[in-house]
Amino acid sequence: MASGKADELFLGHLNDIILQNLDNAQLDGEFLAESLNMSRPTLYRKIKTISNLTVHELINLARLKKQQRYLQKENSGYSRCRTLPALAHPIILTGFFRSSLTCHQRVL
Repeated sequence: MASGKADELFLGHLNDIILQNLDNAQLDGEFLAESLNMSRPTLYRKIKTISNLTVHELINLARLKKQQRYLQKENSGYSRCRTLPALAHPIILTGFFRSSLTCHQRVL
């Protein structure tokens, strides 16, 4: 994903900020840009260049991974996972599972 050491450090720091604020309803590109002391367009451009993802995709992927870990840890069903606070819009959860993890509700 990242092309150099600096990019890896940047993504690591960015990931730490995202993980610390997953339950924050204000977590978005503006929040991340302020946390990283950079402009929003610069942040969007840098993330797209080194990860080939948008800021929102990166945030939602982190939320999805949290949901996935919860499902594996708790051995819980899909309907319980939809009520967790990590994904801001639970209806979108199905689409993320299908596109990012290539699994369907029946499998879960």
